Amino acid sequence: MKMYFIDFQVAKLKETSPENHQRIIQEIDQLVHNVATKLESTGHTSTNYVAQNQELLRELSVSHPKIDLIVELAKACGLSAKLTGAGGGGCVFVYIPPEIQLETIAKLKSSLLENGFSKLWDITLGGMGFHVK
Repeated sequence: MKMYFIDFQVAKLKETSPENHQRIIQEIDQLVHNVATKLESTGHTSTNYVAQNQELLRELSVSHPKIDLIVELAKACGLSAKLTGAGGGGCVFVYIPPEIQLETIAKLKSSLLENGFSKLWDITLGGMGFHVK
């Protein structure tokens, strides 16, 4: 049900402000290109890219107040977070740069739990994905 609401919001933005909608889409496209380039060259991305993408997704009307709260809690710990999936709820990932101290991660987890977010997963990106030989 939320998906229809989100689709409607994006469609409404495209209809009422096509120039703004197109600008956001183009900025997201450029940001994805920048992230891919940085990942290919260094194996890491930038917390700024993550934050910029979330802000653009929020402008596109696919964020949610709970997602925005998680983003703010991560920011308070010096980290960046963004929604993943179709938006409107669901999952958020927090980018943890390699140099971050374990205490910072523990602080963020504690803050998330204190704010009612009980499903937290530790994941590592960069493993072998699906491929066809």
